[in-house]
Amino acid sequence: MASVAILSLGATLTACAGDGTAEADAPGPSAGGSPSVPEDRDDPRHSPEPSPGGPAPVVADDWQVVTGPTRGVAFDVPPHWRVGAEGGGYAWFDQSQPEGYQDVVHALNDVAGFEADACPGGGRLTGVAGTRWVRGVPDTSEAAFIVADNLVLHGYDQTLSGTLDLPASEPFANDHGVAGHIAHATVTDAPLTAGHLCGTGDAMAIGVAFLNADSDMVGWGFVAETGYGEEPTRETIEQIVGSIRFHTP
Repeated sequence: MASVAILSLGATLTACAGDGTAEADAPGPSAGGSPSVPEDRDDPRHSPEPSPGGPAPVVADDWQVVTGPTRGVAFDVPPHWRVGAEGGGYAWFDQSQPEGYQDVVHALNDVAGFEADACPGGGRLTGVAGTRWVRGVPDTSEAAFIVADNLVLHGYDQTLSGTLDLPASEPFANDHGVAGHIAHATVTDAPLTAGHLCGTGDAMAIGVAFLNADSDMVGWGFVAETGYGEEPTRETIEQIVGSIRFHTP
């Protein structure tokens, strides 16, 4: 059985990046891991109260705020999503390794994820969003492309056996002053693995890249299995992306 990535919601996932404060430069497409087993045993429908002094949601009063102070970013997610503690993370393991090996090939930090009741995952998630540094690339156009590419391939098609559709990045700006580029990626007919909880073989990813208040390049990413009844609607995804904003603790 292939290794499966571990989602740490409420605790730092040390395999992601040590202390959760930085990641390696974003690599090009390569073998990856898959979603995810939650380590916490909290009710997956529980929506924790925002921390005192934390930012308020901008989408709706009942939405939750994910904060990433290291990268200076916040974004909102729907009420039923699981929101991890600051510094927590989500890692994809190399599935070509024998079981028991946990070589991390990609990661997001400051994450939130959702679970679909219709998919037999036993509490496992079918999608995740979070942030990472993007280094070693010349501009936000290429960075957004890389984020989307890595997420969909590492998460759902490690063997590069499906059909990948990755159009060029487009300029991005929202109402909160975040500007850069956005890229969308999809994979269809990927080989079913332990990460394909809904059994569709299809997935999508979004990569957004921009400069934060310190002029460091930040990548925001969202990746999820698609082709089943409970997947987030396009409107919901647009609301999440539209809520990305700068955050200073």
